[in-house]
Formats: sequence, structure tokens, C-alpha cells
Amino acid sequence: KSKNFVTIDEDLLDRVNIKIKFKVKLTDTVVDIENFVIELKSFIKSYIENINTEGSNDIYISNLIKSIENNFSEIRYLNFIKINDYDSSIQSIENRTKNLNLLTKEERINYIPEYLTISDEDIIIELI
Repeated sequence: KSKNFVTIDEDLLDRVNIKIKFKVKLTDTVVDIENFVIELKSFIKSYIENINTEGSNDIYISNLIKSIENNFSEIRYLNFIKINDYDSSIQSIENRTKNLNLLTKEERINYIPEYLTISDEDIIIELI
């Protein structure tokens, strides 16, 4: 269980090695579907793991979807299904420790940094 990341409901995230699922409808122009899915998974993995280095450490599914749509014109539409074992109503993960400089000395001593990770196997793309 995470100590720093929370859902929109302010519940601690159940785990930081996340799993995400989308249903995706492709255009008829996609010839190599297997390769397309590999590229899409790679994009999602990079997007999520770059969150750890870009400062905010927050994930908003709407921003991820927009980024996917902007980079993959072969997608007719996609539906977000779930992240981890939460239903689709949980569409954001936020890091509640934004600035370490605002922590007290005691809080800094006890602070353990966390990073969101995802493996290719944990990115589920269901073609529709």
C-alpha cells in the first residue's frame, strides 16, 4: 500500500506498481495490430514512468487519454476501464507530498520516496 499516493477519494493507493486497462477501437488502416499494441503499451509505460521525473507525480487519466489520442491517429476511440482494482470512477492518482521542503525535519527523516511503475504485462489493451 502506498504511503504518499492517493486516489480522488483521498484513499491511499493500493499499490504503486500500477495496472491499467483500456478498450481500444482502431481505424481500418492499422495493418500490423500486434506491433501497434506494443507501441501503444510502450507509450503508456513511458507516460506513467515520466510522471516520476517531471515534478508533480500525479496521473490524470483524461490527460493520458488526450496524449494517446494526439500521438496515435489510428485510434478511433478508447475507453478507460480501470486502474489497479479500482473501477473507472477513479481517474486520478495524486502524490500528497508535493514539496519536501515543506516537511518538518521529523517528517523528512521518516519520508520514504515512492515512484509509480508499470510493466508491459500490466497494461491491458482490449481491442474492440
